[in-house]
Amino acid sequence: MRLIVALAFALTACQGSPDATDATDDTDVVAADPATPEAWIDALAAVGPYQVGFRETSITYTDKLGEPRTIRVDIWYPTDATSGAEASYLGGAIPAPGIWLEPEPSAGKFPLVLFSHGHQGGAENLSRTFDHMVTHGWVVVAPEHTGDTTFDLGQRDTQIYWRRPTDVSATLDHVLDVDPISAHLDGRILGVGHSFGGYTQWPLAGAHWDVDDMIAKCATEPDGLCSTWTDADEAIFRAGASDDRIQAFATLSGGDFDRFNAVGVGTVDRPMMLVTGDLDEGNPEKTAQYWDALPTGTYVRATLAHGDHQSYGDYAGTTSIPGTNPDHLDGERSRRITEVLLGAWGAREVLGKSNLDGVLDGSVEIDSDLTVETQSR
Repeated sequence: MRLIVALAFALTACQGSPDATDATDDTDVVAADPATPEAWIDALAAVGPYQVGFRETSITYTDKLGEPRTIRVDIWYPTDATSGAEASYLGGAIPAPGIWLEPEPSAGKFPLVLFSHGHQGGAENLSRTFDHMVTHGWVVVAPEHTGDTTFDLGQRDTQIYWRRPTDVSATLDHVLDVDPISAHLDGRILGVGHSFGGYTQWPLAGAHWDVDDMIAKCATEPDGLCSTWTDADEAIFRAGASDDRIQAFATLSGGDFDRFNAVGVGTVDRPMMLVTGDLDEGNPEKTAQYWDALPTGTYVRATLAHGDHQSYGDYAGTTSIPGTNPDHLDGERSRRITEVLLGAWGAREVLGKSNLDGVLDGSVEIDSDLTVETQSR
């Protein structure tokens, strides 16, 4: 399984990376404000003016059990470099052509995308999508959740359910206060998660775990959540994991609604965008559960026809790993849709840009296979 995933990732990563040499400043969504929704879609789909720099680091923090925890962290950022050593992922196993290794960042300060990968995934799983966002002036930081990566087998234990959001918050502590990239961050932050990383966004956004329901289910239908449960875990779940430094969130094929249920989702206090695909078995139904439980606020739901569980990033368009479907959309097309959706959502909800309502309410078409709807309560 590990070899299959690594090879599939290598094949997709080598298909090409953003080339910003033909871009102009009017596609920089941080600096520009297109006049119409149609112009926004064109600008978001085009490559921006920046090149992409990459480096890897690690952080060690004390978790909520008082134990030291070390996680690997990937950082992509805007740069003006046009030559130098090229980056690679997974300790050099996967080349990243056109992505520069540790160049100087571009001058100025930029908003941040904070990404959480899926169960047994990796920090680089949406690298091609995020490379595109970096060309438009975003910094992207992705912690890799130790114990739940591509190279980890076995079920999810109790602690990974609360350690994931604390990994994200600890990573944010590091990049805002310690890492050199802090000098290039402007404090505006978008949280993004894929699959189990989508679940990870909900407690950060203020959702409360339904602890009483968790305990009841552990007594009657135990699963991985119950496997290493202690009184200390119960106290951690009851305390929650909200991080109010993150202004808005996007979930891509997120699940695990039953860890919160309607009562827990009803305490969300920030904007959420929910993205799913109709070929992603069971996920449209899970997304609908979240959608129906949201409290007062403004939210967007996007459904990709012929979209599967991997339609958003480096595995889009492949059929060799779990979560893919042979009838899915072309990978380049589904990635473009994801780039426009995330770019538009971040531009409106994090950067405060205008003229995006038409993009995010479905009144202006992003793609003929995408349905977008909004709700304000």
